[in-house]
Amino acid sequence: MIYFTSDNHFGHKNIIQFCNRPFQNVIEMNSEMVNAWNSVVKPDDTIYHLGDLIFSMTRKWETKLLKSLNGQIIVIKGNHDRVKQLDYFINNGLIQEWCYNKQISYEYNGNTYDFSLNHYPHYPLKNDNLICLHGHIHGYLEHRNTTHLKYPRVLDVGVDSVGYVPISIEKVIQIIESDQYITI
Repeated sequence: MIYFTSDNHFGHKNIIQFCNRPFQNVIEMNSEMVNAWNSVVKPDDTIYHLGDLIFSMTRKWETKLLKSLNGQIIVIKGNHDRVKQLDYFINNGLIQEWCYNKQISYEYNGNTYDFSLNHYPHYPLKNDNLICLHGHIHGYLEHRNTTHLKYPRVLDVGVDSVGYVPISIEKVIQIIESDQYITI
């Protein structure tokens, strides 16, 4: 199975307050998000992390944390991810790949769905069937009931928008096809 997530900010103490996350401290946040990740992602699954994976951790703790996560991890670079850090993760077998953006296709119920993955919000061209997934905004627009939510075929898959659990590609398709545009 393929999964998506974004903006975990593992190790980022201040993100708890910035995003009003329901955790007492960074240790609890890291632990709960690792458990949520591993509750759905299995070792052979592929998970696209759409940026801002780890923030302010030592290499030792980054390595320990990444080794505890299930799945084959592909990182789409976010504004808080550093090239040197991502290269270290690749060179040490902690992630499979990193890139600035990615396009993938997926067959589901006899249809082919094309996805554009980026850390930042982006939008398909008019009459384009591309599904655009992003993070970066930490559920900001969803929590304010803005009209952005109604933009067809665009979804924020960041942890603050989807309840801290990675979302499957099939769930994304179901949401897009049902015109919900709100993940959970």
